[in-house]
Amino acid sequence: MPRYAQYDSASPSPAPVTGWYDTDILAYPNLPPASDLIEVDASNWALHFNSPGGWTVEDGKLIPPEFA
Repeated sequence: MPRYAQYDSASPSPAPVTGWYDTDILAYPNLPPASDLIEVDASNWALHFNSPGGWTVEDGKLIPPEFA
C-alpha cells in the first residue's frame, strides 16, 4: 500500500505538505481527496522522519526542505 503526503492542490505552487499518511501501517477511514495527495517513494518517506516540516509540492513533485 502506498504512502502519501497531503497538500492543498488549490494553493499556489509550491504548496506546503500538511500531512503524512502510511497506509501500510494504519487504516485511515477518511483519507483526503486523491487530488490533495501525492505518493511518496521509500527514500523520501525515510527522509521525512529527519525533517517532517518544510516539504512542498511543486508541479506535481514532492520537494524536500533543502530544495524548497
